[in-house]
Amino acid sequence: SEPIRAAAEEVLVLLNMGATPEKALFQAQALYTLARQCIGLADAGGADMQDGCGITAVVAELVANSMGGFALSLSEADGAALELLERLSLDLDMLAPQLFGGLSRLGATSGQLEAREVRLLRALHGICVWTFAALGRAIGYDNVSGSVLWEWASGDA
Repeated sequence: SEPIRAAAEEVLVLLNMGATPEKALFQAQALYTLARQCIGLADAGGADMQDGCGITAVVAELVANSMGGFALSLSEADGAALELLERLSLDLDMLAPQLFGGLSRLGATSGQLEAREVRLLRALHGICVWTFAALGRAIGYDNVSGSVLWEWASGDA
């Protein structure tokens, strides 16, 4: 998609400028935009309903990798990082049904998965891991607790 390509090109330009504290916020904002665009693909109907997960492995890998880049751009000392994560959390909420459905269905049959299902399961795991890594980097891993997770999920169980 054109918006994703444009966001990725902007990320490359900013990352090629080097890592300095002055550029860190611009890089994090560009990676936020890229992650948001990738998450939007999952919500835009690019779903592989054959697996019953509502998301394809390719889209899940795009989301996981963009979340990884975004997470690595965050710094605990930066209040703007937490604001970006909070904004991205709204987009991640839209992905929750695909994550839950995919992880539940594929995890229940993890011993008998085909190669494409294993690929999707790993990508879904990646989305979850990088999302929690982003939270830990934004607030500090020592500050992650059950109450913080509950607040971040807006008490939604």
